[in-house]
Amino acid sequence: MVFRSTGEFAMSSRCAAPHAFKIQLCLALSAAVFLAAETAKGESDPVKEILPTAWIQASYGLSTYKSELVESNDTGALINYAIGANVGEEKTFGLVIRTDSSAIDFKLNESKIESSWRDTVIRYRWGYAYIGGILGYSSFAATSAGAELFSGTGTGYGVNFGGYLPLGRDNALVLDGSSVTIGEFNEVDQKAVKFGARTDVSIYGQMEIMNDAVHSTVGYTQRTHAVSLDGSGSAETHTATWVGFLFGANF
Repeated sequence: MVFRSTGEFAMSSRCAAPHAFKIQLCLALSAAVFLAAETAKGESDPVKEILPTAWIQASYGLSTYKSELVESNDTGALINYAIGANVGEEKTFGLVIRTDSSAIDFKLNESKIESSWRDTVIRYRWGYAYIGGILGYSSFAATSAGAELFSGTGTGYGVNFGGYLPLGRDNALVLDGSSVTIGEFNEVDQKAVKFGARTDVSIYGQMEIMNDAVHSTVGYTQRTHAVSLDGSGSAETHTATWVGFLFGANF
C-alpha cells in the first residue's frame, strides 16, 4: 500500500476534473469526426475554401487570472502569436506554431505570475473536424508577497482537437481544444515543481476583411492547470476575451 502526501492528494483531486473534461472532449470529438466524415462524402469541402495555405495571426486579450498558488486574482493582458500552414490537395494536413504570453500583477498581495506557453501542433482534418499532436514548451515564474516562489522552463506533449463551422464562403466559427502535460520542469534553484495537465478551450469567430488575405478574429479562451511546489498543490485558472487579425495567402 502506497500513501501520498496531503499536497499530492490535493493536486490529484484538483486535476481530476480537467482530466475528466479532456476525456469527454475527446469522446465528443471522435463522434464529430465520424459524423463529419460521413456528411462530407460525395460533397464539396466548404472548410477547404476558408483555409489559407499559409498564415500568421496576432491577438491581444483582456484576461482574468485566479491563482491558488499566490492566493489572489487579478486582471492583465494576454498576447498571442501564431504561424501556420494547411497543405495537401484538400488542405487536410495542418502545422501550427503558437505562443501565449502574459504577466499578471496581483496588486492585493504584491504577487506576480509571468507565463509563456508555446505549442507546436501537427494535425489532420476530416471534413469539419481535426485532431493532432502537440509538442509543448512552458516558461513560468511566480512571486508571492514580494518573494520569489520559483521560476523555470519545461517541455511536454499533448493533443489538439477542434472543428470549423463555416458561415458563408469566407467566415467561420472555430472551436479549438488542447491538453498538454509538462513532463519535466527545470526549476532554476532545483525546487520540486510539478505541473498538471494544461487544458485550453477556445471559441472564436473568423471574419473576412479583404479578399481572403485579411481576417479579423474575436474569441474567448479558458485555460486551467495545476501546479505543485514542494508537495503543495494549487489550481490555476486563466480566462481571456481577445481580438486579433489573421493574414493568409493561397498558392
